[in-house]
Amino acid sequence: MNYEKNAATTIFENATTNDVVKLIDAVSSEATNDPLMQSLSRALVNQGGDPLKNIFQFACKVARYQPDAPTLQTVRTPARLIMERRGNCVDFSVLISTILKCLKFGHKYKIVKLAPNMPYGHIYIVSNLVNGTKVLDPIYGKDYKKDENNILIYFNKEVPHTNFKLYESTSA
Repeated sequence: MNYEKNAATTIFENATTNDVVKLIDAVSSEATNDPLMQSLSRALVNQGGDPLKNIFQFACKVARYQPDAPTLQTVRTPARLIMERRGNCVDFSVLISTILKCLKFGHKYKIVKLAPNMPYGHIYIVSNLVNGTKVLDPIYGKDYKKDENNILIYFNKEVPHTNFKLYESTSA
């Protein structure tokens, strides 16, 4: 793959779920070579506290949710997502996967069906560190509700779904 820092790749509607996951994984692996992503990843861990919560909160703050047109899927690099300040679940998954790969944190891509009669249509990251599996889905609760301590309440929460598939992330 020829990685361009500010690129966006468009996949048309005939792409399979497997095709999309492979592209997300490839883009996130390539993006780990970006010095900005390496520096950002270290900074998020060095904040202290739960590094996964730090990553989740960064993703929530850096861009807003905006779905792609129904007939195509665009996969943005993390730099492009940050630059455009908008993206969908695929773009947020690329960003989070890149950060986790920079930190050598294992994770999986989880694709879900939101209803029995719908295709698999939403993706997010799950990571299993020392303190158990955590869900990193900045799209769920995209209004970014906060609790009384100003903490995003959708950290480690999953969108209700009827079925799911897990895909292993490759290392960077």
